Amino acid sequence: MAEVFGVITGALSVAALFNNCVECFEYIQLGRSFGRDYQTCQLRLDAARLRLSRWGEAVNVNHSDRFAAPPGDDDREAAMAIAYFEEIQHLIQGVQRSAKRYQLADPSRNTSLATPEDMTAVGNRVHNCATETARHRQKKAGILKKMSWALYDGKEFGQMITTIVALLDELEQLFPIAPAYSRLADLEIAKVDDEPSLAALQRAAEGIDPTLSDAVARKLLLLTGSNSAGAIETEDDSEVQVGNWYSDQVMAQGLSVTDSTTNSSGDITAAGRSRVQIGNRFGGSSMAL
Repeated sequence: MAEVFGVITGALSVAALFNNCVECFEYIQLGRSFGRDYQTCQLRLDAARLRLSRWGEAVNVNHSDRFAAPPGDDDREAAMAIAYFEEIQHLIQGVQRSAKRYQLADPSRNTSLATPEDMTAVGNRVHNCATETARHRQKKAGILKKMSWALYDGKEFGQMITTIVALLDELEQLFPIAPAYSRLADLEIAKVDDEPSLAALQRAAEGIDPTLSDAVARKLLLLTGSNSAGAIETEDDSEVQVGNWYSDQVMAQGLSVTDSTTNSSGDITAAGRSRVQIGNRFGGSSMAL
């Protein structure tokens, strides 16, 4: 399929290839073999797709004459953008073939798929929000017939994401419009107004999407206030936690929690089995006191 795709792309516009590339993310499914890492990996995949869709929105890819036809010889940036989209597409296709080999090599392996029920309510909320935003920013591609496929290997997933992030870094450097990227990231999280969802989104964006991570950090500061301490020293089995804490019930049920208090402390020295928290607790005791 990669060779066929390479032939087709020569006659396509930046906009068409962009939409096809964004859509490809939606056909990637993760297997239950990811176990407890499933939610984290799914949200990281969502973050990568969201970042790609943000680029398209920032350059107005679906409404600009510049990107509506194959680029001319004098438009280096547009030609490079096509090369990046091709590389992402080919990368995903390569991982798809590898996943097929994984499945055929040992039919006894667990090849069942993870489902939304395998994520917490908070995770589903973040996933749905990111998916809806990315879909809104793309036009239906329809370049190639696509089918959903499953990825089972966590290491291969990590390598795929790392390569995609490197390509997105270069794509954004090719079109250096940081203020537009930042403004759009703020809009992406405008309706996300509870700390658990923002925290989950920030974890997903870490190492994937610095612009989104910064936007979430700014909103968390406004929404949750701040928790801070001076120098911290611990001895023996003591523990010190700086920050709010949420019980498994709060995270699993997706309960909306907002809090704007400021908690601070000077230097802390903890010893023995002492437990210290600078922050608030939601849904139960965070430490065995």
